[in-house]
Amino acid sequence: MQVVPPRDVLSQSPHSTPGDLSTRSIMLRTSQDERVFLGSTAAISFLEFLQQTWRTYVEPNSFTENPGTKRMLEADMPRSLAPPKEGLDDSQKRRLVGSYLHASSGILDLFTENDVERILACSNPQLQCPPSPEDTVDPEVNQHVLLDLMIAIGAQADAAQHELCLAVPYFTRAQRAAFAGMLQAPTVDLARAFVLMAFYMLGACNRNAALMYIGVASNMSMILGLHLPEKYQHLPIEKREARLQTCKSIRVLDLICNTILGRPGNTPIICDEREFLDGEICPNYATLCATYEVVSVLQSVVNKTTENQGIHIDDAEEFIQQLQRWSGNLPAHLRQQSLASHLELPTLATSRAIIGKIHLACIYYYAVIQVTRQFLVSQIIPHIRGQMVLDSVNERETELATMCTEAALLMIQMCEDAAQANSLLGNMCILKAWLFSSGLVLGFSLLGPHKQRSSIRHAFQSAGRLLAGFGQTSPQARQYHCILNEFADAIDAHERQRQSNQPHRRSSRVEKILSFDVGSSSRESGWVETQRMFPSSPQSGGTDATVDGQSQVEPFLMDDLTRQWDWGPGTGDNEILRMFLDPCLDNLMSYPEGHNFG
Repeated sequence: MQVVPPRDVLSQSPHSTPGDLSTRSIMLRTSQDERVFLGSTAAISFLEFLQQTWRTYVEPNSFTENPGTKRMLEADMPRSLAPPKEGLDDSQKRRLVGSYLHASSGILDLFTENDVERILACSNPQLQCPPSPEDTVDPEVNQHVLLDLMIAIGAQADAAQHELCLAVPYFTRAQRAAFAGMLQAPTVDLARAFVLMAFYMLGACNRNAALMYIGVASNMSMILGLHLPEKYQHLPIEKREARLQTCKSIRVLDLICNTILGRPGNTPIICDEREFLDGEICPNYATLCATYEVVSVLQSVVNKTTENQGIHIDDAEEFIQQLQRWSGNLPAHLRQQSLASHLELPTLATSRAIIGKIHLACIYYYAVIQVTRQFLVSQIIPHIRGQMVLDSVNERETELATMCTEAALLMIQMCEDAAQANSLLGNMCILKAWLFSSGLVLGFSLLGPHKQRSSIRHAFQSAGRLLAGFGQTSPQARQYHCILNEFADAIDAHERQRQSNQPHRRSSRVEKILSFDVGSSSRESGWVETQRMFPSSPQSGGTDATVDGQSQVEPFLMDDLTRQWDWGPGTGDNEILRMFLDPCLDNLMSYPEGHNFG
């Protein structure tokens, strides 16, 4: 093993001189064979860095040579889906609108309760039947376009097979209406329509289209001056509310989606609006405001990383302090959340509160990961190369690297516990991207020494289980699960190889007679199915397999993931989670067989 002095590792540190430890921006091909840009902070860019590192210092395998990671997945949008014969009654519309409010909580807060009631009340009986793709409605004559989009998103988020057929025709009619005037007359409702279309397209695995729609909404926000509350303080409170909520929602979705893909956001910052408001707008507005603040920090992190090909350690610590100040200023009601028991169904208000706070916490964790990931890289790479660092390279770097792993760990633990409590929907368009990013960090962390190795391993496997669940209706989640599954196999093979290369103490008079060579050809890998002759017990709760007394990474068992839904026990040590979810979580039911998140 090569011994690396501390100064040599420091020379490779991300904050000194960008080198082969840097995650770089990439270009991926789309289904139209066009090349699109993904910045260096994107999870896919980090994935390519991991693949290149593995190919160089370990060996090529299915993880490094997966052709699917070289193209940007874009699901085909069906255009001629036959709608069901019967229309939606008022209760069905309310339920699907409720599902939209549930799925978008903490990210979009476009409508007050009065807005929703008014939109539902104006439903024209002539439009009760599901629309055909040729139908259009004028978005400025009535608000059916907004109702169509909420229904489409609600059906998509529920992910129930009998409702998925509703999503496309309702979305298609709204899409035609939004473009009917060729964008010649920007209005608040039209800006709302485009941000809703963007949210739908994210759930439909069309991220580039979603970001183009967000760009249109962002430009409308700028043209209408929605970021300048003092310019419309003379308007009635209801119109002021609509403008503020719309502008903040557009900026939040803009920055969340662009930071996931490593791209700069476009929506302008709102000037201080508190002096122009008459109290709180709605119960979920505080969550939106907290999200609005933390995504601004996240955007600064991405911009700094992109400009400098990394973050100087002083800047990283300053960003961490900003995030700590933000979390310290969170209102008490955003740090706590009780869950309904399994004997009662949660109300829409409770469901929205839970998802909103999960989104809020995930953005915080994701921001920490973006700040600290390059320092984790500088800590782990020497171990992959087979090098041994003599001393602690830098306590500040080590602390930041540990924070990266802990943020990913806490995110997965929170989402796993929420899934056990049946608090997630079947299609959560943004959560799956955060889960994938955290899964890559956790798998990478397993390649180096860590005190919480067992917890990291369990969370790594949980990330795969969660993505497998979302993958039942989402091609993007299926691809993410496939990648993590191949990463798990690569880690497993690397650990076995490393153990086989280490000298074993033995008596000089006793020879080892038989050794088994377990090659990668003895098992199949991939998202379709991963089988082992002796799989771990479903009741093991993520216990560690060992080889020569060393921990090994258990691969994702696809049969268990998609059909048995065997969730491991709660960790009980998630400090951030305890601020969001009530201890009664332990008394809730586990998923029944075949359950679909909601």
